[in-house]
Amino acid sequence: MALGRVLDDIHGYGCELLYSEIALHICEQIELKQKFTSLDTTSFSVSGEYDVDSDEKTINVSRGYSKDHRPDLKQVVLELVTSHDGGLPLMMQCFDGNASDTKIFKTRCEQLIKSFKQAEGPQYLVGDSKLYCAGSAAQLRQLKFITRIPRTYKDERAAVDIAIAEDRWINAGVGEKYHVHIIEHLGIELRWLVIHSESAKARSEKTLDKQIKKEILAINRALMHLRNKTFSCETEAINAIKTLSASFKYHDLSIDKLIKKECYAGVGRPKKGEEPTGIIYQVIGESKKLDSVRQTLLTQRSCYIIGTNTTTDELTNEEVLEAYKNQNASVERGFRFLKDPQFFVSSFFVKKPSRIMSLLMIMTLSLLIYSVTQKHLRAVAVKIVFA
Repeated sequence: MALGRVLDDIHGYGCELLYSEIALHICEQIELKQKFTSLDTTSFSVSGEYDVDSDEKTINVSRGYSKDHRPDLKQVVLELVTSHDGGLPLMMQCFDGNASDTKIFKTRCEQLIKSFKQAEGPQYLVGDSKLYCAGSAAQLRQLKFITRIPRTYKDERAAVDIAIAEDRWINAGVGEKYHVHIIEHLGIELRWLVIHSESAKARSEKTLDKQIKKEILAINRALMHLRNKTFSCETEAINAIKTLSASFKYHDLSIDKLIKKECYAGVGRPKKGEEPTGIIYQVIGESKKLDSVRQTLLTQRSCYIIGTNTTTDELTNEEVLEAYKNQNASVERGFRFLKDPQFFVSSFFVKKPSRIMSLLMIMTLSLLIYSVTQKHLRAVAVKIVFA
């Protein structure tokens, strides 16, 4: 009962407001660097039915895309704005279980425009591919950002093909190289870094091989069914296997044997001298693996693009890459902390959506305290090492 009342009081004050006030005070005390800020969301699975009628200004607990890999459960979405310096969560907000990342990011960008302009030094927003879309272009034009470019854009695929064709890569460390591509996209002057990654290549190779094995099984089934079909002419039989071949990506189908059969009116063996009433054709096909297609796709999927509207005077190519990679050390690490079974259960239940919001605020506050402590201990360890 006492915990429930505390959760209700937190929601009454405002979960996001209370958290931002605490986080702001802490950041001022430790003089946190906020040059790079990451933006991301995650989902939390929840159980049971909720008393929504007694709640006002609450989230809608519903099913959506489950980042917990629990589509059987309802969920809520948590957004975090995190500093790269120590991975401290600066802001948090709860959303409906089916909330779109694209809409969440657009709203947050609108709020960050003013704070970035008021900042003493340069500030850069780092996000994943959901940050970059046509709907957020107007807001992104007013921010300095670094983001992954979605593969859904034709220009993204064209830039990867250009980088592969030109083959003028710049070494970016162990297992990585990049190619610079300048482009105007969504009305924004951008610097795209096409990254070729050996780790991405290894992952793509496993995925491609699984897809190829799956396609082989489908081809064997299709050829078996084709063998049992009859065609009225040779052209029809040839066109049938051509049509079937077009439905597969990694293999080419061809005719191994074309069987011609005479048809008779009666059942069984035809009588001596009986003339056939018609001719039918059957096809036995064979498949050939297209190694060139596999290699082309593997090379393309080994690449991804990081885009930024900063100039090289503001951030070098290497600084852009480092800032994007540091996302894993900030937002993603925070999400792993929040979802660690030793910290909390993977799904939870309280009676009202408002209490879920308050509980997520307390969990994020725990992450803030943990991050500040970790940052302090690292600073102390560095002093001891170099003392």
